[in-house]
Order: sequence, then C-alpha cells, then structure tokens
Amino acid sequence: MRYHLLRILIFAGLWLNSFFVFAQFDQERFGKNRVQHQQFEWYYFTSNNFEVYYYDRGGANAKMAIEFLEEEFNRLTQMIGYVAYTKPKIYIYNSPEELLQSNLDLNKMELYEEGQTDFNRLIAEVSYKGEVDQFKEDILYATSKVIIQEMLYGSSVSDAFQSNLVNAFPEWYIDGIALYLAKGWSLEMDDFVRHYLQEEENPKILKLKQHEAALVGQSIWNYIAERYGRRYISSILNLSRINRNEENSIANTVGLNYDTFTSEWIKYYKTINEQVFTNFKDVDRSNAVAATSSKVMGTISDIKFSPDGLNVAYVINNGGRYKVQIREVSSGNERTLLQGGAVYKDQTPNLISPVIAWKDSANLAIASFKRGFTTLRLRSIDGSSQDKIFLRNITQILSLDFNESGRNMVLSAISNGKSDIYTLNTRGAGKRLTNDIFDELTPTFLNDSTIIYSTNYTELSDSVDVKEMDLSSLPNAYNLYLMEVGDTIVTRKLTNTNSKNIRPRKLNGNSVVFLSDLSGIKNLMRLGVGSQVANQISGFNKSIEVFDVSSRMSKIAYAVRDGREVFLKIENYSGVDQFTPSTPRIQLEQAKSLNERIAARRLLEEKAQDQLKKNPHWNYQLRKILLPLK
Repeated sequence: MRYHLLRILIFAGLWLNSFFVFAQFDQERFGKNRVQHQQFEWYYFTSNNFEVYYYDRGGANAKMAIEFLEEEFNRLTQMIGYVAYTKPKIYIYNSPEELLQSNLDLNKMELYEEGQTDFNRLIAEVSYKGEVDQFKEDILYATSKVIIQEMLYGSSVSDAFQSNLVNAFPEWYIDGIALYLAKGWSLEMDDFVRHYLQEEENPKILKLKQHEAALVGQSIWNYIAERYGRRYISSILNLSRINRNEENSIANTVGLNYDTFTSEWIKYYKTINEQVFTNFKDVDRSNAVAATSSKVMGTISDIKFSPDGLNVAYVINNGGRYKVQIREVSSGNERTLLQGGAVYKDQTPNLISPVIAWKDSANLAIASFKRGFTTLRLRSIDGSSQDKIFLRNITQILSLDFNESGRNMVLSAISNGKSDIYTLNTRGAGKRLTNDIFDELTPTFLNDSTIIYSTNYTELSDSVDVKEMDLSSLPNAYNLYLMEVGDTIVTRKLTNTNSKNIRPRKLNGNSVVFLSDLSGIKNLMRLGVGSQVANQISGFNKSIEVFDVSSRMSKIAYAVRDGREVFLKIENYSGVDQFTPSTPRIQLEQAKSLNERIAARRLLEEKAQDQLKKNPHWNYQLRKILLPLK
C-alpha cells in the first residue's frame, strides 16, 4: 500500500512539475507586457485549417476572416506548394492602436531553454484599419508569412533552430512572397520599385530592411509570376527547403544564373516604366517644407488648412512617434501643438493616428488616444485653452471635419469592428449616420446638411442577405457619395469607377477635390457635384498620400511618399486639367480581365451549344443566358 501511495505521489509530483514548466513558458510568452490599458479576453473560431482569435466586439470580423481564409486556402497552398502541419493562429485586433498593446510577439526571437529559438507557434497578428480591402490584404500577408516560415524553418523548435543555424533567408525573400500572395502587383510596390530601380544603378537588395526589402521582394516574385508563370513560385520555395539558398533555388528553377536573372528583373521594370516617366511628371522635392526621417518608416497622415488659409496643420509620424505641427503659410514659421506616440521593437507602428480638423481659425481638434481611450482634444494654436472629450464607444477615429460654424463635426470612426460615419457636437452629443457592413470613410461637409464621403458600398439584390456577406464579396473599389442629412437621410452616388476614390475635400459649394488611383498612381481629381463630372488635375509619377486645398488662399498642400520617407509640399492651386494614360500595371490588369471574360463566355457558349444539341427547344433559355455577357 505504501509502495502504491509512493508511486502516486511521485507521479503527481512529476505531473505538477511538467504543468509548471508549460505554465512558465506561457507566462514568459504572454505575461511580459508592453503598456496595456485593457485586458484582452480572447475567444476564437476554428475551422479545418485555421484558428482566428478575437476579443470584445470583434467577433464579426473574426468570423469573416476565418471564412475568407478558408476560401483562399487552396490558392495559397497551391501557390506555396505546402500545407502547414499545425493550424496558424491569427489574432484580430479592433484597431492599430490596440495592436500596440499586444505582448504575443515580445519574445519571438529570444532564446529559451537549451538555447533553442521559439519558432514553434504559427502566430499572426492583424489589426482592422477601417478599410476592408486593406483588411483582406493584411490577413493574407500575415497568414502567408507564418506558413512560409514554417515551410522553410520547420514545424518544431529543433527543426527551426537547426534550419536557422544553417541559413536564415533574407527579408526580401520571405516578406516579399508573403506580400505578393496578399497583394499581387500592387500600387505601392509599383510606385516604390519604379523609382528605386531608376535611382539605384546597382541595387543592393540585401542591404534593404523591413518594408523596403518586402516591396523589392514582392516585385521579384511578381516578375517571376509574370515572366515564367505562377507555378514556378512553389518550385522555387520547395527547392529552398532543400538547398537552403534562395539564389540557387531561383537560378536552378528558371534556368539562368542568378546575376543574369537579377539583370533581367531590373530590365523588365525599367522597360515597362519608360512610358510612365514620359507621360507623368516628376515631383520636385527640393522645395518641400517638411519630411519624415530617413531612418524609420514614417508618414504624414493628415493635412488641414485653417478656414482663413493663413495656417496649415499637419501630422508627421516617424515610426510611431508623432507631432502635430502648425505652420504659418506666409512666413514658414512652425510650432508643435502636440506630440506623443512611441516606437515598439518588432511591432508595426500606428501610422494613421492622430487625425485633425480646424474648429475655427484659432482652434484645432485632434483625435488621438489617452490611456487606451479614444480622445478628442480641442487646442488653441496659441496654447491658451485646452479641452478634451473621451469617446468610450469609439475604437479609433479615422478622419474628422467641422462645418463652417464650427459647432458640429462629422467623423469616420471604427466601432464594433466597422467603420461608419457619425456627427458630433462640441458638447460630445452625437448621432450615427451609417450602420452597415460597408466602409464609410473621410467624410467632409459641403454645407451644413450635405456630406461627401468615400465608400465601397454596392447595390445588392433583394435575395442577398447583408448579414451573410463574406469578405471576398465586399468590393475593393471605393466611390464618392453625397449624403443629405435632414429628417431622413438620402444618399446619391457621385462617381462610378472600378478604382479607389478617397479623401474628398471641399473646394467650393459645388466642387470637391479627391484622390483617385484610376490611372494606377494616386493623383488629384476635381469633381463637380451637380454635374458629377470628374477631371484629373495632377499627373505625378509618385502617389499622393494625403492633401488639403484652401480656396480662400488658392493653396494646396500634399504629401508624397519617397521610399520610407514622405515629404510635404505647399503650392499655389491652379486646378488645370491634366491627362495621363494608365500605367502598364493597369493596362495589363485590364487585358487579363478582358481575356478572363472572353474565356468564360466561350466556355459558357460551348456548354450551351452542347445542351442545345441535346434539346433543340432550349434556344430561348440560351439567349437569356448569353445576352447579359455581351
């Protein structure tokens, strides 16, 4: 009896000891915190191939995310040529600011017991930034990256540690293929590579870091797909698992030595972009009034002229640290009105906050965060008065604008995992104007009762249940809409293109200026609200990221990305019509789309003809099917 009791006690002790070992591991992994203002209580959805985690009111986005990933599973695994041994875990955060509180990735590269590196958890983190098209891309990028890392480094700690000792693949290789799988031939990559290869006579891609390395890598994988075919991607990746060398894998698969392949890659992009440099204009950076740091990824996230046009406020963000600057247009004198934010190692910075709007020519509203709460500050530009409102039901404000009286504002904000439009007065009383599955972004007052905004809204048939829509069915195109706010709300579509038309800004009572990527590069367009006629008014070969226009002073301020930097320019506004053709990327995209439609029509015609042979009386139904396809 004593012997059996002793065995039980020993077994219990060993079991408890093993439990504490795992508990200590989890505490090391999850208990080491950045600054956290709230405790996340995680829930999750599971499917055949993924686990998607969410908290608070993020269930709807998590459900759409896991359904979207399952729809994309076959494409991803075929392109990669690999299926993960364990289910990737994707954590969905309700905003970029809340992602900054994550501690899941703190010890990603730290050494654990016996010197082994912790690679054994396929964990990806994604934040909802208010735009469905970006959300889809972020999910695919994060998921693809962790699958590829397991493929190349192994599914266990020992495999990963041994693989990492043999060879760590460069950033451009892994991040580049993940970006390509998520975005294909994207506008951002097209912009960056066009100028990078023009400015660098002998590109040193191994010296590139982080996002720049990823963009160049994306262009290399895109070149492989366009030049040799997508099937070559999985062949290169699988060969990399064996020989542990990305250069040899590419060379052996495409049948060229690596230096020749690199030369052909450079030649490809230089050749197709010759017409872009011919038909589009350079942006003169020499007279820029401000720029982000060249050492970190930065942005100028918002620009607003004061109502009298004498001052321009802008938000400059360097790797997560931001400043709200006030610049006197005539003299160029500047002062900092607010600064904040932080830089976290191995964490994506929140580059879309804060956002700003002038209440009047002396007071600026700033939407940011304080102790984890969305905060709306009102500050006098001379520093004499301050006020703030905490918006506890708003996760993040994406943009805001005041009416002419300064008594009411309209804002686009994330709440419950969706971006909608709200009105709010200076006392904090508000009203929700939209409440649907679509994105409503960057609203601006045309007058006290009329709002212009951007949305990916699309008309749905009566048979479609909005609640059952998934991510893949939500449009990536954004158009401008007009909203009349009275006893009832009436909306009207102003633009109708298969592009992204965003950031409308009032020019006068019947015109707005907005950004559009219709040509393949984000440039300025002017829209007559009554006529609904849009004209291009800028033709730069680099995309404009954000802008504002002052009709009172006939000035325009805009920010342009140049690699990891963004610079700000202030110029006289002319509004002269300009024309540029589509970039080669858009031309190729349109040609592929046309070929796909022609192929689909031919296939349907062949099936219909076969059916007609079997049933000659089926001719009427045949005409009903084929006519809509013309």
